[in-house]
Amino acid sequence: MSCHQIIVQDGRKVCRPVTSRQEYLKLRGSKENVSNRIMAGLGNGDAKRSLIQMNYSCLPNEDGSLRGATRMSTSVGMDVDHIQWGQMQAIKEHILQKKDELGLLMLEMSASSSEEHGEGGYHLAFRRRQELSQEGNLKWASDLLGVKYDSGAKDITRVFFTTSASEEDLIFLDDELFKIEEAEKVEDKHEETGQEASPQGDLEGAEEPTAQSLAAFDLCAQNAGLKPDEMDVWGEHNWHNNLMAVLSVGVAKLMSREQLVAVIRKRLPNYAKTEDCKNLIKYFFENYNADRGFMTASLRKINAQAQGTEKERLTEDWNPPALPKKLPHLIQLFIKSFPAEYHPVLAPSVSVVLAPHAAHFRTTYIDGRIVPPGLYAGIVAPSGSNKSFVMNLMDEMTKNTLQAWDANEWAKVRENQELREKMCNAKEKPARYRPRLRIAETMSKTSLLELQTNLGDNGMLLCSWSEADALANAARAQFSDISVLLRKAWDGDVVRQYYMSENSCNTQTRVNASILLTGTPKAVLSRLFSDTEDGMMQRFMPMLMPPMKRSFLPPRITPLSSEEKAERDGLLASLWQKDLSLGEDTLTLEMPKTQKVVREWYNELEEKYSDGLVSEAEANLSRRVGQFMMRAAIPFVALYGEEQKEMLDYVRWLGDYVFYNICYIFSSRVAHDMRESDKLLCNHIDRRVTAEPLLSCMPETFTIQMFREERLRHGQSDVVRPLLARYCKKGKLQRIENGVYRKVA
Repeated sequence: MSCHQIIVQDGRKVCRPVTSRQEYLKLRGSKENVSNRIMAGLGNGDAKRSLIQMNYSCLPNEDGSLRGATRMSTSVGMDVDHIQWGQMQAIKEHILQKKDELGLLMLEMSASSSEEHGEGGYHLAFRRRQELSQEGNLKWASDLLGVKYDSGAKDITRVFFTTSASEEDLIFLDDELFKIEEAEKVEDKHEETGQEASPQGDLEGAEEPTAQSLAAFDLCAQNAGLKPDEMDVWGEHNWHNNLMAVLSVGVAKLMSREQLVAVIRKRLPNYAKTEDCKNLIKYFFENYNADRGFMTASLRKINAQAQGTEKERLTEDWNPPALPKKLPHLIQLFIKSFPAEYHPVLAPSVSVVLAPHAAHFRTTYIDGRIVPPGLYAGIVAPSGSNKSFVMNLMDEMTKNTLQAWDANEWAKVRENQELREKMCNAKEKPARYRPRLRIAETMSKTSLLELQTNLGDNGMLLCSWSEADALANAARAQFSDISVLLRKAWDGDVVRQYYMSENSCNTQTRVNASILLTGTPKAVLSRLFSDTEDGMMQRFMPMLMPPMKRSFLPPRITPLSSEEKAERDGLLASLWQKDLSLGEDTLTLEMPKTQKVVREWYNELEEKYSDGLVSEAEANLSRRVGQFMMRAAIPFVALYGEEQKEMLDYVRWLGDYVFYNICYIFSSRVAHDMRESDKLLCNHIDRRVTAEPLLSCMPETFTIQMFREERLRHGQSDVVRPLLARYCKKGKLQRIENGVYRKVA
């Protein structure tokens, strides 16, 4: 027999044994429980849920918890509902007549019974027939009494809302109920082989396995060297090892725990009946976090195969997306001269150089932040791969705009210098003119800050390095210094300098830059985007020069016609003039269609992530891709005044292209960093234990003493009256009588 009160402790249900009639009646007859019983009888669901809860069928786990308990007690709790009110008395008398044959220990009226609603029910506790399972006992009692038991209340961990101690509510009680005894284990014999199975270990679940889950399980079994239809043969004792092998492949990452249980019931019906199967699943999930972490390439491939070939697969055969057939006209004019195989690298480079031509335009990103058009791009290519095309393209784009601007500024510097020299003996010599340059070809942090200060907060510098070695070979401390500056430039953070010299910056400024660099894999990946500079790495659009068949002849450049060249330069000059006309001000563009494209891109990525087609590391690398897309769109909307279809197709392609490259190059490194971070968190970080607000742990209606005891259990102060008064003042609680409070929804 057993009787346990169910209480909530540390957010979980815990069993507290009730060992005497006196204690049991005191609990049922408490003022709070009687009040809740009355309200529950009037149909108040919150009051019913606040009634004391009891369990009569199981013994708790070793830590006292209820969830997952497997030890049956020598008594059984039974729920009989939906009895017509006119039949209630007759059924009660019939149960009492059969009490000796049934082994009745307790009979009570259920809290939902109501003459007003026309129906009611009873809760029973009776002696367990130890030769029968839990459900077998319920069926036996149901047949004996001629009433149906609640099929949803057949688990041994089922709890019952307990009514009051009045004779109307508590109809029968036997002191034997309070003896804590464990039932003998039940054994079911298999008809053919006599192999034993334990009903209380049988996997239970309401779900049916999907075709996709079954396919994923079978593929994992094959990956483990097993045949799915030979894993559950009676008489062979390798069930445990077989399931362990499939779990170790990673099948739990491909479906929910409920689906996995459903599949195991289908694929291993015999082993699913054993206690060992249930314990193995529980142990594997709790000790190995089987459903978390990274998917290997082979596991992602298994998942893609299980879903069918109609879905895109980001596995070993994942290829870079093809460039749209129709690009924005301005981009098409700038890359048309170059061979087609270079266009996927050159098109994003155009966007990087367009950004300083639209420096004073802004847009609202999907998270509500205002972002500028600046982009960073790094072209990775071995020597002799014609990466110089990128710099040739930049020269073509800037010679009549940014370069001409800088040339004019240097002319002003010379004029100023000549004037200063002529007036060197004058009492008031003209101040030195500081050029407002648009192109930065330096790796000095101080120089960049001084240039940006002269340019103003809203101006933008185009930083270009034809060989990344210029940065990568810098002294480590110096490069780290400029790396921090460039990261702040991307994020739009303010930088403050404290140098006190005429040639250095002594002000607070916001660096605004667009960066284009090229370099060999060693210079870019090994040195520049190293482990210590991964903040830079994730702000760049990495682009891989496509592999080419070796040819000793240089690629052929096809010049534009004079009309095309004039149109190209005219469009760029128009954008440049629109930017200059804003002066020091900025203009925020409305771009709802681009925002929609970015949101759809992330929604599709979310689906791929949920399907296991994108790893945790790849998902981590995606967080700035949406900004790449929106920033690249700003110059086109500034130029044309609308979001054209070609532009939307282009920025969508840009997102796919950059994501492909950044995952292809960096995902393994980021995955390693995340694993190392997890190790640090698990092994070296002391977790702070804070005082938990306990109001959420309390029942809907509770007494001041209950609240005081709950706080004491959590090591908190027992001075609770001021706290309860404050909760009432804020509208979180209502004081319904002296010392009794009710939560306010």
